[in-house]
Amino acid sequence: MGAGLYLEFDLSSKEEP
Repeated sequence: MGAGLYLEFDLSSKEEP
């Protein structure tokens, strides 16, 4: 609970830093 969201956010952040 959280790790999945964190990973998804990381990818989104990399696309739009």
